[in-house]
Amino acid sequence: MSDGEKKCGSTFDYFSYWQKRLYDNDKIEDCQERLFGEHQVPGKVLELGCGCGRLSPLFKDYLGVDLNPRAIEKAKATYADKKFKVADIVTDEIGQAENIVTCAFLQHIPDGLVEDVAKKIEAKNIMLFESVLEGYRAPWCFSHDYEELFGKAHYIESIPHTPARFMVFRRGE
Repeated sequence: MSDGEKKCGSTFDYFSYWQKRLYDNDKIEDCQERLFGEHQVPGKVLELGCGCGRLSPLFKDYLGVDLNPRAIEKAKATYADKKFKVADIVTDEIGQAENIVTCAFLQHIPDGLVEDVAKKIEAKNIMLFESVLEGYRAPWCFSHDYEELFGKAHYIESIPHTPARFMVFRRGE
């Protein structure tokens, strides 16, 4: 038992909690399908931090990028008709697309690095499905001012019963 578990008096499995709350939640999946469908512009979609490719079926011309080679292997095996690649978005060339998508990704990039990532994103349409944890800090989660990073949001919707918000930033309008 770790010191943290001893102090709390019990164990808490954060991964299972968020997996059930965000990813095994039909309401969230329906919401993501609706929002991403309503707000994308014609053309290629590049998902940053795609993990196992869970969002890829929502998009026709899709490339998913993630740092984790095991996640990319699983994505390729699960969604053979989609394109995926292993890359570090901070140091590697990631390519460009008309639509950039993130889902619970930027919130894990520390202050200082997230600005570098934002500078690399050159898309007409940026769609973020990110937690906004105002006043909250955890070793694995950072609260960013997305409007400071990407400009004034074109559209924002809070997702009921979660800390998540769906945000759209349109450039060149």
